[in-house]
Amino acid sequence: MSRSRPILSVTTVSVAAGILALAWTVVGGPFWVFIGCFLLAFLWKVLSPSSLHRVARNGSPSLAQLLIKAGVNPNATNKEGMTPLCVAAKEGRPEMARLLIEAGADVNATNKDGTTPLYIAVFLEHGETAKALMDAGAKLAITDKDSVTPLHSAVAKEDLTIIMALINMGFDVNVKDQNSITPLHAAVTKGDMEMTKALISAGADLNDKDKGGNTPLDVAATEGHGDIVKALIKAGAHANPVDQGGKTPLHEALYKGYPDIAQALIKAGADLNLADKVGNTPLDVAATEGHGEIAQTLIRAGAYPNPVDHQGRTPLHEAAKRGDPDVVKALIEAGANINATEKGGQTPLNLAVAEGHGEVVKVLAAAGADLNIRTSVGATPLHMAASNGHLEVAKILARSGADPNARDSSGMTPLDVARAGKQWSIVHMIENECGEVTQAPPHSTDDQGEPGNRTAVSNLDATDENGMTRLHHAACKGDSVTVQYLISAGANPHAKDKGGWTPLYVAALNGHAEAAQVFIDAGANLDVTNNKNGMTP
Repeated sequence: MSRSRPILSVTTVSVAAGILALAWTVVGGPFWVFIGCFLLAFLWKVLSPSSLHRVARNGSPSLAQLLIKAGVNPNATNKEGMTPLCVAAKEGRPEMARLLIEAGADVNATNKDGTTPLYIAVFLEHGETAKALMDAGAKLAITDKDSVTPLHSAVAKEDLTIIMALINMGFDVNVKDQNSITPLHAAVTKGDMEMTKALISAGADLNDKDKGGNTPLDVAATEGHGDIVKALIKAGAHANPVDQGGKTPLHEALYKGYPDIAQALIKAGADLNLADKVGNTPLDVAATEGHGEIAQTLIRAGAYPNPVDHQGRTPLHEAAKRGDPDVVKALIEAGANINATEKGGQTPLNLAVAEGHGEVVKVLAAAGADLNIRTSVGATPLHMAASNGHLEVAKILARSGADPNARDSSGMTPLDVARAGKQWSIVHMIENECGEVTQAPPHSTDDQGEPGNRTAVSNLDATDENGMTRLHHAACKGDSVTVQYLISAGANPHAKDKGGWTPLYVAALNGHAEAAQVFIDAGANLDVTNNKNGMTP
């Protein structure tokens, strides 16, 4: 309870007035009047509210006691809204704090930031001062302007002594800050096992969610704190909480690359087939991120081998694209659909061919993948190997039975595509290893004297009623594999439709970053504008 005192006591003013009167009566001279005025000004300065703040900062308790007895208000505030007790808390002076409290200082007074002496002491790790304030009845649940409590602050400072003191005094261990983060969330983020165990023992909610929908287990999995993951699971944390993105702790561990944590979560009963908001199951993530051992563990544990994400891709697509033959084998053995097509029409074999993953192509071919399956532009895997210059992949396909005479929708054979892209090693391989190969009429001769097929190449840029080429349509679908194939085969990446839109513009407009990057790598004009509003990609 604060006590209101006059800035100067009656006694002090009377003494000063007496000196003035005596000086005037006895001497009657202005000099002594000046001395008296100086003394009065000095006393005013010494006994002003700010004097107690200065003493609280670095003065002696006895001087503070004298000032208080002389009438200085122990609850006076400075320009920051700080009371002398706030100053003592800031400087870590427990004896000064006790003296001010005994003199009536408000233990719950706040400064302009809404911060109390207890919060200040905890934040600055002044444990003894904080205990003195708590013993005096400081409110434990008071927060600063960001809803951060002394317990949050103690966790941030990793001060187990203060944490235990607050817990023992009954502090609510499930209090939240403005982001709905509890002290347990904060302790887990720090990776501090002692703090985590202390809060769990005090009754912290293991499944409370922050504003992002993350539980402490989500946080531990994301941060890679394996021991804390196990401690939370042992204490009863749910293994399958879902955050705002639909991800579980198992998703997070796989995205971040923590296989040991993933193993612990699988053992704890994590849902193997739960898909996040973009359709990725843990098996999708493991295949995409290249966690082959975990992918095989998931398969052995019963994960469904054919989930489909928002792009229409299965884990086999992802493993083939990444080039992981062991995961590809495991998925096929588990029943993965070897010829599944994603939204762009690509099979796992097509993706492996486009990336030049020969070992994966061997596995898929041996398992019975369709070697002559067509894309949206009629290209076979051998067409794509020829366009990308993947000689070894082309050899595997040719020796496995791929049709060297297949024509795409523009009439080009793999041999035509190889010639158009000047992939001479593939041209010679097809001519030497594929027996009798149907050849398109040699309408032209290229700059190396090799026969070309100008008519077939020109067909790549044939347009529909809207002036759109095959490249425009592939860009619209985000089919980066077909985009790469068409460009390599000689399609014009700068072609405009009737609205002045280039394929790059179409890819960018539809949010297909991977396809857009293929155009950029091919040298597409980034500054070209359309006819409608002059916008660039």
